[in-house]
Amino acid sequence: MANKHIEENNFKLKTKSIAFEIRQNLFTKKDLYKVISALTTSLMDILRTDGIAFKYLDKWHIVGHAPKKICY
Repeated sequence: MANKHIEENNFKLKTKSIAFEIRQNLFTKKDLYKVISALTTSLMDILRTDGIAFKYLDKWHIVGHAPKKICY
């Protein structure tokens, strides 16, 4: 039970850290694509995934191992 609580707290801290980094970078760079691209490794780590896909300006961007066909 204690380990689960520690894992949950670590997840919350990582999530808050990434959210802060996104806000901070958007404030200074104002380019969502560059901000998200720079943080894909951190996002994949926290989501425990091997790939991530995001849509920006009507174009899908795939990083890592993700399906080639995106359904939306």
